[in-house]
Amino acid sequence: MISMGRGSVLIAAAWGYPPGWGKAKYIMEPLQHPPFKGENLVECTSCSSTLALIRFFREKGWDVKTVIFGTDTALNPAGFTDGKEFRNNVKEQYVKWFRELEKTSNCSAELEPEVVVLPGIGRYWGRRFEGAPLAMFNEALHALLKAGKPSILAVDLTHGINFQTVAVLYAAVAAAVIWGVEKNLLIFNSDPYPTGAKTERCISDEKAGGKVGAAERKDESIDLFINDVSELQRAVRNIRQIAALRRFQVPELEGLDWTGELGQLLAYICLLANGAAGLAFSGAEYDDGSAVAQLPRVEVKPPDTTPIIAGDSIKYPEPDRTYAVKTAMASIVDDLQELPRGDLVGFLNAVADRYEKTAAIQNYLVLRRTADDFSMMIKHAGELGIGGELSAAEVYAIVDIHKRHKGRVDQAEFARAVEAKRQEIEEERGKLRKALGGKKAGSKNVYVWLRNLSAHGGLSYILIDKVKLAEGEIVEVVYRKDLLQPLLDELMKKCGLHNR
Repeated sequence: MISMGRGSVLIAAAWGYPPGWGKAKYIMEPLQHPPFKGENLVECTSCSSTLALIRFFREKGWDVKTVIFGTDTALNPAGFTDGKEFRNNVKEQYVKWFRELEKTSNCSAELEPEVVVLPGIGRYWGRRFEGAPLAMFNEALHALLKAGKPSILAVDLTHGINFQTVAVLYAAVAAAVIWGVEKNLLIFNSDPYPTGAKTERCISDEKAGGKVGAAERKDESIDLFINDVSELQRAVRNIRQIAALRRFQVPELEGLDWTGELGQLLAYICLLANGAAGLAFSGAEYDDGSAVAQLPRVEVKPPDTTPIIAGDSIKYPEPDRTYAVKTAMASIVDDLQELPRGDLVGFLNAVADRYEKTAAIQNYLVLRRTADDFSMMIKHAGELGIGGELSAAEVYAIVDIHKRHKGRVDQAEFARAVEAKRQEIEEERGKLRKALGGKKAGSKNVYVWLRNLSAHGGLSYILIDKVKLAEGEIVEVVYRKDLLQPLLDELMKKCGLHNR
């Protein structure tokens, strides 16, 4: 696709049965969206509003990619025994229809769309298609995310049919939330086609092998199911809440299992949300070798909606009710993995940048100060000839000495400072043990130490056992598990993670 300079537009179009569409003049007036204000209108005579949208965006200088969502009900499954073969034939039919519509339109698309076929719901061709709205939604969301993040996501609902239209709309909203482009989500639906209007058709029914859903003139009762599609909205709401994790906010999620991968991710975010970023560093470990906090590995399996042809019904695999949430989680984890992993100072500064962008100014200032302290410590440890491992007292002594006065420090002065800091740290550890072990554990006495944890960016000397250096960087911070873990248990409770 040739770049046209203004950005990219992904058009998501729900299509039912193109041979039933009549020709019309589609008029696209300037949009109220900022990039389009003051533009001229675009007119296009076609049997499809999708082609008109493609022309509109291309004429305005945007790169355009189109995903057309069809449905299995568009083709008669008679003669097919293999679901994959049937699905491929449906897809090929939609591609042919697109080309035919393009030939009969004065707004040539000049591009090849991606066609994604969704499960069918309802009775067509004398058979019942037993798809589910959630299966439609999962498949559509997967296709949009695979197409890639655009500058603008435009949804054309003009030609969709019942559940398919709803599923594509919710999938587009979900994708926009995951990508963070919800403000650039545009949704289109044309005026209704006039009832009884006799106009030219762009595609004859004969090319499709007969009219879809041809009426069977029999005296029989018609059963129509009223399907609840509320779970699509719940999926979108959960995605929206999980997307808030990018801003280091612990959301109020309902109806989800907070253990496992999600619980692990929320625990990690709880640390960042409360300013204890040092504990989220990949090199943060307890003195028994276990990790303080880790990002989960989220595996997302692509949805399977392959038709299962059985007798007079078309069935589908049960939809994965965790797909949308896991997809959103995987996006958050990928984003967090971009933070520097093996360098504490680099990690602290990168997290501080995130704090600043989300207006968490207090956390930003604390983390910048902490990063500066540890950066200074690395420099002066080298001057003192110290490498490899430093105790908490040594780290504290170096930072304190060089904050009070500049210049080199002799070994005797440093040794005295280390011993003083060691005694100070042990005294404070004793107070913490008393607070944790007393009858009022979990009360205000412990919360004082939680504040201390946040006030030092998660790098309080009282809790640190030692730090490890390699090639001028801090690659590991070892914490006293007996002191830190009880504090983290209290912190997790405050974040609503009681089962951590």
